[in-house]
Amino acid sequence: ITYFIKKEDFKSAKNYLIKFDENINEVNKDLSEQVKMIGYICKAKYYSISNENVDQGVKYINKSKNLYEKNKYKSLFQDIDILIDKIEGNLYYKIGKYDIACNLHKRGFNKSIKRSKNRSVIEFHKLLSKDYEKLQDYPKSIKHLKLYMELKENWLDKQSQKYTEILLKEND
Repeated sequence: ITYFIKKEDFKSAKNYLIKFDENINEVNKDLSEQVKMIGYICKAKYYSISNENVDQGVKYINKSKNLYEKNKYKSLFQDIDILIDKIEGNLYYKIGKYDIACNLHKRGFNKSIKRSKNRSVIEFHKLLSKDYEKLQDYPKSIKHLKLYMELKENWLDKQSQKYTEILLKEND
């Protein structure tokens, strides 16, 4: 589902979300709440990116938050709360509630820093830059945009070096 959302193939994403709804009851009972939580996150992400009803996205992100809170100590998925903060912030950004979006993105950003989630930190810099721009706090917007660009470039360089090392080892 997230593959189709990233490719902006919303028709396919929606079809798979419908299939998810149709098959949710076939999931192992011990895992059903966690699978539902992921499904709700996918639905919220779909509504945060597509041009459909954003209120539906807010409904689904709230359902996923409730399931996360209920099951956070037995969750199979790490850092799902960071993803929830990101998607919820994106939903509020989309409906023009930039102050709420900014607070949610800051919360996800701080969690990402505490857990050393470098890719998330980079992504949150971009989101915070957009939030601050809409809030007309241009110095903070520019600061986060510069950090996003710098960290993204460094991350890409490191990934390229790792890939090169792997290729060299394979060819030795």
